[in-house]
Amino acid sequence: MKTLAHLVVTGILFAGAAVAQTINGSVGGTVTDATGAVVPHANVVITGIDTGVATKTTTNESGAYDFPSLQQGNYKLSVTMTGFQEVVISPVVLDVSAQLRLNVTLPVSSAGSTKVEVMAAAESPLLASSAVVGGIVTGQQILDLPLIDTNAANLALTQAQFAGGIGGAVSVAGGSAINLGVTVNGISVSNTRLDRAGGLLSFQLTQSVDMIEEVKVVSSPADAENGRSLGQVSMIVRSGTNQFHGSVADGLRNTDLDANTFWNNYQGLPRQDLKRNQYAARIGGPIRKNKTFFFALYDGNRQVTSASSTSTVLTAAARAGNFRFFPGAINANYTAAIPTVDASGNPVRPSTATGALQTVSVFGLDPNRPNPDGTGIVSKFVGETPLPNNFTVGDGLNTAGYTWAIPSFSDTDQFTFKVDHYFSQAHHINVVVTHEHEWYTSTTPIYPTAPGVGLNQDHAWFASIGFTSTLKPTLLNEFKIGLQHPDLSQVSGTRAYPQLYPSQNNILYTPGFSSFTSPIPGSIDFALIDPV
Repeated sequence: MKTLAHLVVTGILFAGAAVAQTINGSVGGTVTDATGAVVPHANVVITGIDTGVATKTTTNESGAYDFPSLQQGNYKLSVTMTGFQEVVISPVVLDVSAQLRLNVTLPVSSAGSTKVEVMAAAESPLLASSAVVGGIVTGQQILDLPLIDTNAANLALTQAQFAGGIGGAVSVAGGSAINLGVTVNGISVSNTRLDRAGGLLSFQLTQSVDMIEEVKVVSSPADAENGRSLGQVSMIVRSGTNQFHGSVADGLRNTDLDANTFWNNYQGLPRQDLKRNQYAARIGGPIRKNKTFFFALYDGNRQVTSASSTSTVLTAAARAGNFRFFPGAINANYTAAIPTVDASGNPVRPSTATGALQTVSVFGLDPNRPNPDGTGIVSKFVGETPLPNNFTVGDGLNTAGYTWAIPSFSDTDQFTFKVDHYFSQAHHINVVVTHEHEWYTSTTPIYPTAPGVGLNQDHAWFASIGFTSTLKPTLLNEFKIGLQHPDLSQVSGTRAYPQLYPSQNNILYTPGFSSFTSPIPGSIDFALIDPV
């Protein structure tokens, strides 16, 4: 029964190997003596410094050894052979999918000397046995580099040939953003078929700096494992170790710490709101030392902002149906070369005028409409617009601007949990589950008195399972399966506008309030009907 189960698992591993990308690295090399002759049957052990997990092998007849699948991390390599001193190399820093070659020379054993310790370089070369061109952003660098949105995926922009594009898209080597492949724990999270933005915008989840251990960036993929994309961004989720480690962080930005803008000061407006609170708590450690480890993370973001906006509205006289003009002159706002109003909207006779200010009532001039709108709908629409406070737009006398700070908000909560388990030195499994909930403003009214605000609610899930088996030094199986599931719930349209208006045919519609235009020489023009 055990043999049958092993065969089933092995079959699954072969089937899954083609649909994911390996993120494990490898360490190999040749063991020789002081004369350069190869040393067969030497014992080679590589041990995770943080996890205590030891993997063993022996050199073949050519003196070569190989560890074909190792997780990213810090290792200690030791080589022993009868008649020779033990050689220990530490630390060996293995980055995401790195392929390192460590050749070892064994000194002959002598009295009083049984071990030789070699200090390795602080950082290993990227893919020492590969032609891939790229870079690595390590765990400490991820925490040290400043990121306003704390999204580790944006660290790809620190590497050569990567650049930010329109709408936040990332391009590589001058290519389209859709040519950028993105993986998390070896699972592709790029939607290159339906998402034209491509690249980092394809993934629905925020890759928090507290969640990601390393970011590997490839700009010239030569290896088949990097897929068909022009560039590649590979991220791996943190893992627990034999020691409990955690952190709590909070970042604050507040309106009180910011200066006002020039135009807000000019128009007498207060500072735009920007209140951002970013906080996170993470912990990782052993469930069973040297065997099972966990990592848990909560990441939260609360943001309230406002952006200054100016919309065109009717002046007090125009709202009552009285439209004003100076004979022989063209109405013009305060910023025009020849204005007809001052900064407060008071009429100013221009030099080109041939007479005093005149007022014309639109009511009673059309024989087909001797009275104002009997339904009251138009007056109700107009009544939901504010009076102007900015006479640098419109014609000044009949239309002007209303400037205000449009509020918006965004709240995000993210939970991540990961478990690593080593069945033996040859078999390792890891499971990652991430859930993110975001609630944010999707549409805003043109005026503060206009009805409704649209809202979006996003629920996004990411999960992955990876099972790696080193059956022998020349046979490796990897099984990976992943899930990316975004769920968007939008509250807009009539649900965001509770004020519904019936027409003569009892069809419900909502006000659009797109714009007002000068009635002289044109006419009032604003969107009214949005049937539901």
